[in-house]
Amino acid sequence: MRRLSLAIIAGVSTIAFTQLASAADLPRKAPPAPPPPVYSWTGFYVGANVGYGWGNSSATESPGDPASRLPFGPFTLIGSASASFDTNGWVGGLQVGYNWQFNPRWVAGVEADFDWSDIKGSSSVSANVIDFPRGIFNASQKVDWFGTVRARLGYLLTNDLLVYATGGLAYGKVNESAGFGLIPGANAFASTSGVSFVCSNPPGQFGLGESSTCFAGSHSRTSVGWTVGGGVEYRFAQNFSLKLEYLYVDLGSETFNIPAATLFAPATSPSILNVSFDRAAFNLVRAGLNYRF
Repeated sequence: MRRLSLAIIAGVSTIAFTQLASAADLPRKAPPAPPPPVYSWTGFYVGANVGYGWGNSSATESPGDPASRLPFGPFTLIGSASASFDTNGWVGGLQVGYNWQFNPRWVAGVEADFDWSDIKGSSSVSANVIDFPRGIFNASQKVDWFGTVRARLGYLLTNDLLVYATGGLAYGKVNESAGFGLIPGANAFASTSGVSFVCSNPPGQFGLGESSTCFAGSHSRTSVGWTVGGGVEYRFAQNFSLKLEYLYVDLGSETFNIPAATLFAPATSPSILNVSFDRAAFNLVRAGLNYRF
């Protein structure tokens, strides 16, 4: 009986060691891979942009006092005229903003930017003097710089691709200038109610087709307006994204006076023309690069 018990114990031990050795030879199951990191758009960012703007504007002149409005039958000495022109040019600047991803697919935020601008345009048109096309009216407009402060609301098509709508406040510096002259061979003058002007353009003095300067002036303003648009932004690295956006920017209109270059004695004040510029408004397409903190 003792020998039988020892034999049974030895057999069981051999089987157990064999099973353990076989288990050790089996391939081990790899641990589960960690889930991919979930990117959040929440946070501050800074960046730079470059783009192109285009639009159209117009300016209208009209006599502004008794001398320039001096009646000649059914007409006035200086007639009204309007000049329309296209505006366009490059822009470039900086932006800063903050995003808040309040939903797996929705992102809200605010962005402020400042751009230097070369958006400008000008035009010259014929104008009447006593109902004859003896005058030339010219006008120009240029946006020196502008900025916006906008809200943004976007939807994530993928974790890395955001489409958004945007709108808010716009502001900028606009320079406008205008002038009125006579074609070669024309003359005009008036003096009444203490105001006057005199203008002469002898033939050949200023060259073929060139006008003299009877009235001239310019105006510089910093205006507040509005903007609206939309865009798309793509995150191509952990902290970097590219954006392409469209904005419509409206910086408002302006009216000012341009005085006569030369007085006609004995008047003591120069005659004036009223000049009204249409809205300094333009379309804008620009690309930008953002760095996210």
